[in-house]
Amino acid sequence: MSKDKHVIKAQWFKTNTDKSERNLGLDIARTACTLIVICMHTNNFMRPFFSGYKYFFPIGFIAQDLFFALSGFLVGKQILKYINTSTNALGLLKFYKNRWLRIVPLYWLFLIINAGLFYSFYKYSALSFFKVDFKIVDYVFFLQNFAWPHPGFFPEVWPLAIEEWSFLLLPLPIFALVKLLKKPLSNKQLITLIILEIVLINLVRIHYVLNNNPETDWELRKIVVYRLDALLYGFLTLLLILNFRPFLEKNKNWLLVIGLIGSIFIYFVGLKFHPLIYKSLLFSLVPICCSAMLIYFYFTNFSFIKNKLKSFITHISLVSYSLLLTHLYFLQFLLLCFFKPANLFEAFGFAVIYFATLGIVSTALFNCIERPLLIRRNS
Repeated sequence: MSKDKHVIKAQWFKTNTDKSERNLGLDIARTACTLIVICMHTNNFMRPFFSGYKYFFPIGFIAQDLFFALSGFLVGKQILKYINTSTNALGLLKFYKNRWLRIVPLYWLFLIINAGLFYSFYKYSALSFFKVDFKIVDYVFFLQNFAWPHPGFFPEVWPLAIEEWSFLLLPLPIFALVKLLKKPLSNKQLITLIILEIVLINLVRIHYVLNNNPETDWELRKIVVYRLDALLYGFLTLLLILNFRPFLEKNKNWLLVIGLIGSIFIYFVGLKFHPLIYKSLLFSLVPICCSAMLIYFYFTNFSFIKNKLKSFITHISLVSYSLLLTHLYFLQFLLLCFFKPANLFEAFGFAVIYFATLGIVSTALFNCIERPLLIRRNS
């Protein structure tokens, strides 16, 4: 099979999945999370006419943590392939190169586009969410929310900064130990190392919470140094699957139920606990629950899903990164500058135009920019 075929073209209901090596269950998880996050961000024009939005936000938060777990799971495979196999630095450099080609070019492109929109158009708008202060150089190096709240400019990329710093730092202890021991780490050694890292980051986060009592979202959930464990839970899940595959596959349905109910319970019921306890444990327990759900998606083949729907799910999964970069600051805010709905009927009409345009733009970006870069990466 040519390497080109490993990067299939996004063609909506005609997306060819026959020869793809993609895991449909993980694509379903990614698609669901992508659509939930985008729908959550429609609050800018829907919330005034729909009071139920306040109950929807925790679902969006859970979806983002499932995103992090999925990223950790997938990048963990790359770490095992490139870094936990050799004592030289070539594998580490290959890993970083792959991550750079996957993330940075399109991100920098929209950083330039959005900065141009802000300085030439947005800053003169009457809309309140354009009244922001930011340093563009911070965004170039993913420092915009490193240890401080994310600015209002290009706000949807806060998870990207967490992921990029995780991609940079996560392989280093493994590479150092492989170099020191002069042999790959065993799965048990890797599990021990990841658990120790999770504990250390949790202690840092708990110390910060107890001493500062931060606001949960912008001052804690979206800050890099306090969320560096976000991807570790997904990597740990991968290692547990490699060690305990029969047990986890047998109990996948229970893990889905426990993970889903546990996540919802923690967000909705946990608020009744003492705020410091809630904030200290929230970003440890929810990622664990999301990782449990991930096991279900990984092992389930979803053979009952028809080809058309399978193609659509794969399509959304393929273009999910383009959707992340374009759905809010670039497209939604731009449309709102020209027309802001005044009632529910107008809001639904706006949503139809918004989602249709978003689908066209994200598909074109994937096929014309992302896919060629991925083919180049694989060559």
